[in-house]
Amino acid sequence: MGDRTWVEIKVPIQDLKKFLEITGLEGDCVETHDRHAYIFVEDANYALENELELASQAGCVFIGSHGAGDDYPQCVFACLGAGEYVTAISFDSYPIVRVCEDGNFFPHDLSCASNYWRIYHQVRHVFNHG
Repeated sequence: MGDRTWVEIKVPIQDLKKFLEITGLEGDCVETHDRHAYIFVEDANYALENELELASQAGCVFIGSHGAGDDYPQCVFACLGAGEYVTAISFDSYPIVRVCEDGNFFPHDLSCASNYWRIYHQVRHVFNHG
């Protein structure tokens, strides 16, 4: 059965068909708009980790988030295609950076959060300008 949680994904409308084919998701979880499609999966196995990685490698553009599971935290993610796919631990759909007991940041969290925002803004540009 696996570790399951909800996942929400936004995909440019021009990538929707390819994204659904690669991930194996069904059209009944899709809401389409002029420039993007919104996909919500209520019971996703391991937060669709493998499926999103495949979509990234295939050049799909997308952003989204997922809930926490037994073995992973809540995250936001963004992909500009060409395998440039990043995830960041999140709270309330914002990336967070954890602080160690000694007051230092977790270096990996800071890098992930910075990369997430960089790619997120580029993806938003694709949504707004094609």
